[in-house]
Amino acid sequence: MVYSPSIGLMAAHSVEYVEESTYGTFPTNPAMLWVGTDTEYSDSADMGNIVIRNLGHEDLTAVTLGKQVYEVDLQYAPQTSAFAKYFVNSQGGGTGTIDESLSLLISPKITGVVNFLQATGCRPDTGSIAWALGKPIMVKTKLIAQSIAAYTTTDPTGTGTHATDPGTNPWIFTDPGASGITIGATAFDIQDLTVDFKRNLQKVMAIGQGTVKYLPAGVRDITGDVTIMLEAASNYSALLNNTAQTIVAPLKASTSVLTLTNAFFKKQSKSIKVQDVIYEKYSFVAESATLT
Repeated sequence: MVYSPSIGLMAAHSVEYVEESTYGTFPTNPAMLWVGTDTEYSDSADMGNIVIRNLGHEDLTAVTLGKQVYEVDLQYAPQTSAFAKYFVNSQGGGTGTIDESLSLLISPKITGVVNFLQATGCRPDTGSIAWALGKPIMVKTKLIAQSIAAYTTTDPTGTGTHATDPGTNPWIFTDPGASGITIGATAFDIQDLTVDFKRNLQKVMAIGQGTVKYLPAGVRDITGDVTIMLEAASNYSALLNNTAQTIVAPLKASTSVLTLTNAFFKKQSKSIKVQDVIYEKYSFVAESATLT
């Protein structure tokens, strides 16, 4: 038999997703949805194997499956904010929030044959959105899955549809518009911004089942870092006085905006040199966030 290596450019379909009606069950005949462009996908499966030994024997007696943990990592340049909303927005919002579990699908070719890999029962455990000069806005997220099933050559979408690229350019550093990113209603000259979200998923298991049975979200932690050209003393004063501020960071002007409410600077650093522009870098924590 002649084998050919499998590489990413041979994938039949990029990463796609759909909300589940039943946790951990890939929907019947779904209309799959597009994640984003310039996508990087990776996954891992830890079987938590239990090893058994007997007295008087040098080698193992048995190896069994244990607590199984599945994870998926995604990085992409967004064309919409739809997928990022799952790790940003608060619980209780229903569809389009972390309330919903997701089925993910990717379709690599193995020896020239399209195979389908399903990750079911997925929710985002962490995520980040980053703005940087001269680059696309980038989104990263780590999802916990109940299961990543074995490869199959049978398309699980059935009579449903695969996601298609909307054909629009990814959002880049100029897309927030002329007003840029504002802090406390002031538009500073910001060089970069990264906002991180931790959803602290609770991997609840039960006797009789080796995979996660429930995957509710825990507390939401919102932190970040921002680099600002030194134009005013107000940001350092806000740090010293623990002043709450609202940070408004558009991904795409008039289309998608991340709003951080009651953000507090925690730490500041800067370097002053003869020939360099002075920049201040702040780390912050925010009480709440919404993404439109």
